[in-house]
Amino acid sequence: MNNASSRQAILNQIRRSLCRGPLPSAMVAGLESRLHQYRPHLQMQRGQGTLAELFVRNATVVGASVEMAASTASVSTVISAYLLARQWPAKVIVSGADLDWITGCTTLEVEKRIAGHGDHVVVTGVLAAIAETGTLVIPGSRERPSAALFLPEHHIAVVRSEQLFYQQEEVWPLLRAADDGFRAVHLITGPSKTADIEQTLQQGAHGPRSLHIILVA
Repeated sequence: MNNASSRQAILNQIRRSLCRGPLPSAMVAGLESRLHQYRPHLQMQRGQGTLAELFVRNATVVGASVEMAASTASVSTVISAYLLARQWPAKVIVSGADLDWITGCTTLEVEKRIAGHGDHVVVTGVLAAIAETGTLVIPGSRERPSAALFLPEHHIAVVRSEQLFYQQEEVWPLLRAADDGFRAVHLITGPSKTADIEQTLQQGAHGPRSLHIILVA
């Protein structure tokens, strides 16, 4: 059964449970129009400071670390220095076609593939970043499935300044315009944390232990 017939089977089952048939064509047309003619909602007053300043402040509050890079050309060097400062192996897995421009250097080994269990550090790009909450918006893709974001021990995300938005509502039109049939869209706010067991905070229970964000000017 293909996706279209599966969808129709689910809708038919819902209609039967509601004891009705398909909606009138006029109502369907109105709903379709509403879906494709997005109207922005009211937005709250913005906080003080630039988008970059607000994003850095809020991302730090939720446990991420943020570092600035002068240009995309310097990202490999910034990553290398970050790994060296923590005495980690000078190797990263780059997942996602949006970071094809990242290359290795004399102090950094770059492997481009889908990251998974057992990988120490994964580097990904983002579709957008939300300054109001310090959140990363990362769609799943063939080159970067959900597992690539949650199975490695540590996550480095590269955010370009033009990918910064103030609040979540501004990102939805971007997702609609992309129209890539994303299987999932992940909103990541800080590293994985939980206090479910004896109210003791644990990092890395459901995802990477650390989240480092490189903000490219």
